[in-house]
Amino acid sequence: YRMGGEEFLICLKRTGLAEAMVVLDRVREEVAARPLPIGSGRDPLPVTCSFGVAEASAQSDIDDLMVAADQALYQAKHNGRNRVEAYRGNGA
Repeated sequence: YRMGGEEFLICLKRTGLAEAMVVLDRVREEVAARPLPIGSGRDPLPVTCSFGVAEASAQSDIDDLMVAADQALYQAKHNGRNRVEAYRGNGA
């Protein structure tokens, strides 16, 4: 689901946090492996992506999950971009 701009939401049903991170790291690697062609005589443009991951619980609502995933995404960007970070709560 496209949230807006360059932000997308991916829901992985029946997938725990660790497994989701593995899946999204594969997506990240696949995106990075395919630079964007921008015209003849010009080098392709490298493309990278960062992911913030949050895991739902029985008490989660969508707003809480979105905030948690956004915090994890901010952490991924802060830690150098082109990476996957998980929200672990309490600033961890």
